[in-house]
Amino acid sequence: MINRIMLFVASMWMFGLNATPALANEQTFTFEKGHTIDFLYITNRAKPTRTFQEYIDEVGPSARKLGFRSLGGIRIAGKPTQGNFFPDFIALGVWPGGLDARRKALEKLLEAAPNLHSLRMDIWSAFNMTNYAFEEEVQLEMSADNVYILTAYWMAQSTEMKSLEAALKETTSNLGGVVKLILKDGRSPFQYEHNPDLLVITEWENEAEAALYTEESKGLNALGVRHVNQFPIKLP
Repeated sequence: MINRIMLFVASMWMFGLNATPALANEQTFTFEKGHTIDFLYITNRAKPTRTFQEYIDEVGPSARKLGFRSLGGIRIAGKPTQGNFFPDFIALGVWPGGLDARRKALEKLLEAAPNLHSLRMDIWSAFNMTNYAFEEEVQLEMSADNVYILTAYWMAQSTEMKSLEAALKETTSNLGGVVKLILKDGRSPFQYEHNPDLLVITEWENEAEAALYTEESKGLNALGVRHVNQFPIKLP
């Protein structure tokens, strides 16, 4: 476990293009109005062929010039309880403007660093991305004392999503949990496809409650779900 945590911290330092994130008992991620947030699902390569510093030197100045800021990240705390996706961590980054501005920023970043994708694949074996634009400020508060479950749903029938969302909220409430974040209407850039129709983060007081939820939530898949990924997450 220590090696996994250290690998997470090293990668966050590198991706964040600034200081290593502090290991805090509580943390609030603020998603600002009028900005787009990157959710980056990243898996480290066991033996990277490029150093962290090389990536910082090549990509960092151009990304900062375009307005990029790192929000730190979230650690994947265990194997998936549903689905077949097992990244090491989720990095969070913020860009000014909406989804169209985010698309244009990527185009400019690629002009400055045409080998951007290749650079990333030298360091990570997976780098999946979802962009979410925020029309009002949203905060995600997390505590090291609680247990969190991230669930991503892809719908076979989009008409069922309202029913799924309502049932998920009811199930969470009935089991004593709290829905901390619901995200929809995301977008993935070309080559970075990971765009669930519904992303939900729930909070639980202990492992037993979280385990009961992950088992009960499997019944929700009958509500038009085509695919699901679900795994526990924690602060660094």
